[in-house]
Amino acid sequence: MKRLFHTIYGRFLIIFIGLLFIPMIISFTLLFTIQLDRIREDVELQLTDQGEILQTLVTSESFTAEEAVELVIGNILVSRSYDSIAAWRNAGEADYTDEQINQLEDGQVITGALSDFRELPYAAFELGGEIYMISPNLNNNQITQFRNTTIYSFLAVALIGSILILFAISFLTRRLDRISKASRQVYEGNYTVRIQDKGTDEIGDLARQFNQMAEELETNEYLNKELSAVMAHEFKTPVSSMIGFAALLKKMDVPDEKRIEYALVIEREAKRLARLSSTLLKLSKFDHKLVHMTKSHYQLDEQIRECLLMLQPQWEEKQLELEIDLMTCKWTGDRELMSQVWINIMKNAVEHSPQHGKLIIRTDKSDDEMIVRIQDTGEGIAPEHIERIFERFYQVDRTRSAAGTGLGLALVRKIIDLHGGEVRVQSKMGEGTVLTVVLPFPEKDSGA
Repeated sequence: MKRLFHTIYGRFLIIFIGLLFIPMIISFTLLFTIQLDRIREDVELQLTDQGEILQTLVTSESFTAEEAVELVIGNILVSRSYDSIAAWRNAGEADYTDEQINQLEDGQVITGALSDFRELPYAAFELGGEIYMISPNLNNNQITQFRNTTIYSFLAVALIGSILILFAISFLTRRLDRISKASRQVYEGNYTVRIQDKGTDEIGDLARQFNQMAEELETNEYLNKELSAVMAHEFKTPVSSMIGFAALLKKMDVPDEKRIEYALVIEREAKRLARLSSTLLKLSKFDHKLVHMTKSHYQLDEQIRECLLMLQPQWEEKQLELEIDLMTCKWTGDRELMSQVWINIMKNAVEHSPQHGKLIIRTDKSDDEMIVRIQDTGEGIAPEHIERIFERFYQVDRTRSAAGTGLGLALVRKIIDLHGGEVRVQSKMGEGTVLTVVLPFPEKDSGA
């Protein structure tokens, strides 16, 4: 019982008793008391009138006492006669006072309550030397009918209210119980659990929020496992290489030129691990929605030029021909994150361009979006690789794995998605690749 009162079901029962039964009992008591008194007064008045009519009929000598009583008293009244006032008093059927006895001796009609049924009144009077007492029929009178109707109404309302509230509590607790069981499964590590609840109320909102939480936890769990796997795979080779060359450096008979070579290899692998760790950290922040964008209104075309200048040593080394056609455009977005987008895309384009190749960068815009195309004239990407170039650690040319991490384009897609944009790829073998970035203009932007 104690456990029941610590549950929502038990507490709702207590609230139900408080909100339904207590007001009903108070209302019933007030109604029964006030209305019953009024009905009793009306019945007493009717009994008095009936007594006076009987006295009038007998006094007029038109009827005998027995005939008058038979004529006036119907099915709803009961009459009894006594030889004298003393006989009436000795019968003990009615409550009375000394004052009422005096009134009765004076020929008046008196009223009071029956001794055994105090709810029922009576009227007593003298006819032909006898005392007559009339009262309502015990089973057929206004007072009994009102009492029974009130009690049955109270019980009916209580029964119907109980059934409805119990049904409501059962429906509510059943839905909450589903959420509780699902929460327990999540606690035990089952992030695939979902709650089927189509309600539009607060519990329905809670179920939908729970499903969103479980989905996020499932995604995070998958990403954590994926990250652990790729970290173990990608870190194994450079770490093993660094350990091996470090062991060689410890040998005393290693020539100086070899020591420098080994040290350079260790430095190169260490830098690669640093880049890998930094990029993985950024991707992890995007996955867990820990990145907060700082948007500003700036010249997008100027930003692309600045990023191109940052890569000047690389494209000058390959003696690339630049074909730049940038429209003047103001755009609202996170300036730092978008710089990473342009640098990663253009760096890939430069790396995959042949010596004396061409790098083409064009922009176009419409009323609601900005389009940036970056094209190289490299070897191109085979159709089976195009859909996978945005996957983490995926590299089309495995011979270049030492130079890159395979995370650049994955980071590009995350940033563009964060801005509500889209990245498209077109490529033909032997002709080059075009990466198209489509950025939507915020409503307040004019695009000018």
